[in-house]
Amino acid sequence: ATTLLAGTPTRPAVDEAVDLLTQAKALVAGDAAVAATLERARATQTDLARQERETAQAKARVTEAGTLVQRGRSHVAAGRFEDAERDLAAAFQLTPSDGAIDGELRAVRRVLDDKAQAGLRAAAQLRLEEGRRATVRARACHQAGDVVGTDREISAAAAAFTLAAKDGAAPGTLPEVVADLATFRQEVAEARTRAAAAQAAISAASQAVESARAAEGERAQAAKTHAEAQAVVVRLTRDLATAPLQAKAPLWAAHQARRSSAEAMADADARVENHALAAWNGLAVLTDHPLRAAAAALLADAYQRRAAEAEAREDEGGIRTNRAALRRFDDGSRAAILDAPVVLTVAGPATRLMVRRLAPGADTRLAPLGDPVATLAVPGNTALPVGHYHLQSADGAVAAVYLRPGRPVTLPWPGSAPAVPGVAFAWVARPEGGFWLSTTEITQEQYLAFVLAPANRTLVLDQVAALRRGEGAELLLIPRTSARVGVWTPVPASGAPTDLTIPAALAGTPVTSITRDDALAYATWVSLSARVRARLPTASEWEYAATAGDPSRIWPWGGVFDGAFTITAQARRNQPAPVAQATYDIGPFGHAGLAGNVREWLAPAADAAEEGELTGAVAGGSWGDDRPETCAGRMRERVPADVLTPAIGFRLVVEATP
Repeated sequence: ATTLLAGTPTRPAVDEAVDLLTQAKALVAGDAAVAATLERARATQTDLARQERETAQAKARVTEAGTLVQRGRSHVAAGRFEDAERDLAAAFQLTPSDGAIDGELRAVRRVLDDKAQAGLRAAAQLRLEEGRRATVRARACHQAGDVVGTDREISAAAAAFTLAAKDGAAPGTLPEVVADLATFRQEVAEARTRAAAAQAAISAASQAVESARAAEGERAQAAKTHAEAQAVVVRLTRDLATAPLQAKAPLWAAHQARRSSAEAMADADARVENHALAAWNGLAVLTDHPLRAAAAALLADAYQRRAAEAEAREDEGGIRTNRAALRRFDDGSRAAILDAPVVLTVAGPATRLMVRRLAPGADTRLAPLGDPVATLAVPGNTALPVGHYHLQSADGAVAAVYLRPGRPVTLPWPGSAPAVPGVAFAWVARPEGGFWLSTTEITQEQYLAFVLAPANRTLVLDQVAALRRGEGAELLLIPRTSARVGVWTPVPASGAPTDLTIPAALAGTPVTSITRDDALAYATWVSLSARVRARLPTASEWEYAATAGDPSRIWPWGGVFDGAFTITAQARRNQPAPVAQATYDIGPFGHAGLAGNVREWLAPAADAAEEGELTGAVAGGSWGDDRPETCAGRMRERVPADVLTPAIGFRLVVEATP
């Protein structure tokens, strides 16, 4: 056995050695060397058996692999690359060290990968087209207002685009269509937001219109109640005129009912406006919605009614405000009311007037602008739109007129101006009666002619002489700071005066420091010497000369105050200025200095209640005023009729001759 195992024994030799050693061990059971040799022989026998098995298995694998390779090549030739890949993969698994099989397997797999990628790209393209079609359908549903269909098709498009992007085989145009879908989704969301807002606005507007209509009905009922209460007040006022107080309780109750109904009317009218405006504004983006038209009609009715009420109470501001609001909400059905012309009639001697619109100029003062809108032959009339107009004749006479809605106006136009030496007059064309008003305040020079007239000269000079002699005389007529201090200079400087002169500083300025009686005396002297009817202007005459009855003409030149236009403290004046310097303070009929320089005495009012010592009245502003309101055309102030101040002068009215 030992000899058989020497060297590199063969399998038969090892098998025989194992048999011999087995017999030897049986003969000498306790011999360790025999047992160890048997053990090594058996291990060798096992190794050789394993090697033989492995060799046989390797040969079988090579054979099977060869078969698989041949079959795989057949599949390749037939174009069955999936089958070829399966057989070649199995062959490579049997013989992983065979490079040739590995190369063929790799080539087949590359073909399969190319085919798979091509398939993925084709599938992705199909899904892309499917998504596009779904997007088109979604847009159509959105256009038709189909919310469910829009959502369904958007979801289908999104799913198709998601599948198209899977496995990295998406077409290059996929980002564009995905972005387009995202944009469309945003448009849909915004449209739904707008639709929801619009629906909410429509619902709110519907409620507001209904509330406005209900308030309109309440107002109509309150108006009826108010008319009935007014009738009761008129009747009871007549019937209980001489009744004792304790019997007049029904009249007081009627007055209370009238006030309550007026308040109810005002409250309902305000609610009509508030609710209708809420509906109008709430539907600002739905301009064609019927509810907006209904709200506009309610507002137009309300503003037309208010404009008529303002016209009845001669509230010019209310007229303008409500007519402007009516024009905004009118649908054209009230054009005849808004645009109806007003007839202007001018009566007087034959002449021709150029009519232009009045509007604020570059310096904010009202001025005639543009070409004439009409040429009016006097006497005659013309129809003009509501507004402010400037009239001028060939001889330079001017007038302003404000034409109100539905109110024809007749103006008197003058003949020749009154011939008063040294005094110029401008005509004030007032509908209820025109008059001549001196273009400036009466000046020192004009007044001096009155003081030194033959009828007054001796009296005045005797007064001055008596004061010089210390005889306690009191000065009358002449400008004076007190009963004993005159403003003018006596000539000569001492002794009995033979003349009076005006200090150089007062040349051309308005005469001041005279009482109202002095001004009235001057008017009487002019009346007698010039054979005219001269007097001081009344309060209403002075105001009309300054405003032409136009509520928007707050100051003689217009509705915007600028201190630089006036001779006042705002223009840094500290004394009266020559009347020729009032070049911007010009009224609607051409009169200068109405707002500044000096305030002006008004005629005594026959029905005026005296307020203590304040028995006189003045109009306009003076050089010492620093507030715009004191220069307004409607400015009045009560003063003592005998006050002496350098801030008060006067101008003269000459009545028109029949």
